Amino acid sequence: MVSVSRAFLRSFPLLKRGGILVTYGAASSASSVSQRSLFTSIFGSVLFFVIDSILLLLNVLPNYRSTQSYDISKMRTEQPDWFVDDLQYLFDLLASDKIKPEITERFFLDDAIRAHELIESGNVRGRLVFVTQK
Repeated sequence: MVSVSRAFLRSFPLLKRGGILVTYGAASSASSVSQRSLFTSIFGSVLFFVIDSILLLLNVLPNYRSTQSYDISKMRTEQPDWFVDDLQYLFDLLASDKIKPEITERFFLDDAIRAHELIESGNVRGRLVFVTQK
């Protein structure tokens, strides 16, 4: 979560006039931090509040740039048609190599326990991906 906020704060000044910095996954990052312990639960909640406050401040300042957070869970329930369209668009971008997600490691389903342990350790940067063929 901290690396997300650092990346965000580095990226915002790079926007051109009228640019929009879109964040996604921040809510799930805060949620995963908050599930670890009481300390990290409080820390995750405070950190999420701080980031949300920074986003609000950046949007009201006259800097001709803005931010927007994309919450996929909210989109899926409130706008299911948009969700399907967005998901298809993202898959098209992925297939054409226009976006390249950061994948930490690929696992076969036989290694699900090891993948789970890695997630619980909190030392994952990027995504863990399960593959079906050896």
